[in-house]
Amino acid sequence: VKVESLELDIDIKTENDNDLEKDTWQTYIWVCSLCHVDFKTVEELRSHTKEEHNMCNAFACFDCKKNYMLFEEFIKHIREHREALGSNCQYCKESFTSEELCNEHVNTHLNGSQKICKLCGEILPIASSLDEHKQLYGQTVRANGEVEKKSWKDYTWICQVW
Repeated sequence: VKVESLELDIDIKTENDNDLEKDTWQTYIWVCSLCHVDFKTVEELRSHTKEEHNMCNAFACFDCKKNYMLFEEFIKHIREHREALGSNCQYCKESFTSEELCNEHVNTHLNGSQKICKLCGEILPIASSLDEHKQLYGQTVRANGEVEKKSWKDYTWICQVW
């Protein structure tokens, strides 16, 4: 019996392969770290976490499923998996020729009175908006590092002065 070998040239892509031309924030899949629902945009994820979980931040890495509570740390982590995103602005999705130019550009999203929530990365129009945002969606972190699933509005404030 004679068996002939057949050579096939097959290009198999996995979900972790980096396709630099397609790896943008517009194609990134945003995942809620609390219920693992996928979203097409960070804005959809923020709305979901506010409405469903009474929080503004719950980021899970699509590639390795690691959870993050701070937007900047999450973005930094994602860029370790997907180098092409290092030169794409996470706010307006504009693409740049280098990570340095992108970092300079990110600062242009803040005009004098605007503030960024460190938890979710949302740009708020004025400092008082950020204060209100924090009161509504801020969280308590326990001493052991676990996040309390309640916001400050869930607590009763008691005057300690008698």
